[in-house]
Amino acid sequence: MTSQKKREIVLHWHERGIENAAIVRLLGIPIDEVRAIIHASEHPALAASAMPLFIQPPVFGGGDDSLVAS
Repeated sequence: MTSQKKREIVLHWHERGIENAAIVRLLGIPIDEVRAIIHASEHPALAASAMPLFIQPPVFGGGDDSLVAS
């Protein structure tokens, strides 16, 4: 796992057109990790607020008195 600073450097150098092989050599991290950092920046994950919210429906007799017939 790389540090946040190294991730920022990878992205900065990638934006400036530095080849992945040079980034690997200069930072000493595996090529797969460089590719993963670049790929993650190009395809960010959905934010938690964008995900659908699933709420467990109430179970009958679960203490909600409004469902009980009088």
